[in-house]
Amino acid sequence: MPDEPKQGQVLDLRDYHARQGRRYKTMHLVFAVVALLVIAHQSRDFSEWLAASAFALIAATCTVVALRTRRVWLDTLAAIVLVAMAPIFLWMKLKGLSG
Repeated sequence: MPDEPKQGQVLDLRDYHARQGRRYKTMHLVFAVVALLVIAHQSRDFSEWLAASAFALIAATCTVVALRTRRVWLDTLAAIVLVAMAPIFLWMKLKGLSG
């Protein structure tokens, strides 16, 4: 998270993203890989792992794209996909808990 700007300063999120983006994208990728490993540990076979890993695989792929690209639109698209996945993931998990 960027520091809160001091009185009279303007917070430039584009500059922050340019300086720190690689750092938080890498941490997101580490989180996705750990999720994939945990799911693999809990799965009996590859097909079960693949079915359970859909969200983590998409998240890892989007993060790799965001890390590798130099195009703003592609970086933004990866972020949009990740943000859109969150409520879908929660809805699916809640639906599974209620059923």
